[in-house]
Amino acid sequence: MIRPRSQTSVRLSPNAVTALEQVSAARSLSRDATVRTLLNEYIDVQDARSEDTRLTHISTVLRFPPPPLSRAERDNRVRVAMRLDAGVAERASTLALRLPGQPVARGPRDYSPRPLTDALAVAIALARPYTDDGLEGLPSVVTHAVAVGLWRLTVAATLTRAEKRVLLARPDSELAAVLNDEDVSWHSPWRFEVALHLARKLLASPDRSANLRMLQQQGDPFEAVRFELARTEWPDSRLMHDCVARPRYDHEGRGGAAVWRAERKLAIEELSAVLTADRHWDRVEVACPGWPLEHPSEWIALPLAFGQRLSDRQQEDLDMRRVVLVQSGSRSSLWPYNVHGDPIPRFDVALTAAPKQSAPSFAELVLISTEVTGWPWVPSDLAVPWGLMSPADRERLEAQAAANRRRAAHAAVDHWHHSDWLPEALEALVDDPPRFARLARQQGVSGGPFRAGCVWRVESIAQTLTSTATDDQLRWLVRTIHQMRTRALEGAMRWASQQAYWHGEPRADDIV
Repeated sequence: MIRPRSQTSVRLSPNAVTALEQVSAARSLSRDATVRTLLNEYIDVQDARSEDTRLTHISTVLRFPPPPLSRAERDNRVRVAMRLDAGVAERASTLALRLPGQPVARGPRDYSPRPLTDALAVAIALARPYTDDGLEGLPSVVTHAVAVGLWRLTVAATLTRAEKRVLLARPDSELAAVLNDEDVSWHSPWRFEVALHLARKLLASPDRSANLRMLQQQGDPFEAVRFELARTEWPDSRLMHDCVARPRYDHEGRGGAAVWRAERKLAIEELSAVLTADRHWDRVEVACPGWPLEHPSEWIALPLAFGQRLSDRQQEDLDMRRVVLVQSGSRSSLWPYNVHGDPIPRFDVALTAAPKQSAPSFAELVLISTEVTGWPWVPSDLAVPWGLMSPADRERLEAQAAANRRRAAHAAVDHWHHSDWLPEALEALVDDPPRFARLARQQGVSGGPFRAGCVWRVESIAQTLTSTATDDQLRWLVRTIHQMRTRALEGAMRWASQQAYWHGEPRADDIV
């Protein structure tokens, strides 16, 4: 059976579209067929290369042309629609560039990657080289290592005070290593403007070959340039003294959030170390954001020696998702088993229900107490069959919630900080409690509850595994606690972002 093709689209520069039309004419193919052929060739080329030597287009590296200042404006890119065979878009996207700090899929506007756009831009450039207006003199295609190297130099030239307090005063710390080289950096149009300046300085100069080699290898010469950019004021820097890019607003909050993400990454790594240690523990604090985890006394981790092969039973437990494999450096363990060496009953139900995440992150989800997250709110349509609420209570609470929704929608007209569209949007959702409640939460509308329900007084997912809760209740709880933990983490990062505005520059005597 032939699987149907999927419809999608990307936005390319006019010069890229012209080159695509030329390739299409040269190969006597329709544009749609040309796109499919080029993407298949792109996948073959990228698959044959190592991760560092895979190719990306310079417009992707520099996010060029710059995004419009408002959503009402448009840049000069042209939308190209295409129909692709099943799996091609996903495979091409996995081989495209993702800069440090960019999510795998969609994200906030300044952070969102453009993997399929990058894949097609590279595919076209390999078949018919072209140069975008505004990027003259730069190589149209570079390797992923060169792109990441250029980004790291950009980060060094645009450090916020929060980042400087770590990178300049504690350069040898684990936190500095994460900030420097891992996936936590912040993005903004200003940083891409600085990246364009650095690209012109390094890659549109007579020393292009040497600079490409420096960015590719990222050895001592690269570290010397990064060191100079991080510690030298722009007027005194040989690379930055003539840079005209200026931030449109204060980025200190984004820097503070980046430091928080680095701390969170280290906290999860520390939890991995605890889970792989050959000792029993009852309680541990996750340093970022600083909440405790309670470990059931009958749960244990099964440490594995370095290079040890799993037994058939252990491999089956792992494959059937009855346990998780936790790794920390050279140590690893299977978690959790009970003291008799058996998997914890229904752990597989919880693991299957949870969104995809690392093993230590899931361990945190299972062990975190509702004293931290709060009790989950069960909607009335579930609370009644689960025995948490009587039918009479449901009827009374639903009437009260409906009255709250109508009152809040009417009062939103006078809410001083809301946009003009909000009252109408709330009014349209008065009879849709879940969507009304979601919009009200996003916009900070008070006057709830807007959805009838009650709290479920559970202690944690771990404790619920051995309770009388059904598997369906357990699955719901896992998804709900995951959402509540996510909101708590977002709140902690937001707090770190706000606090960063109060940070000063590191003292000169503290800079290493």
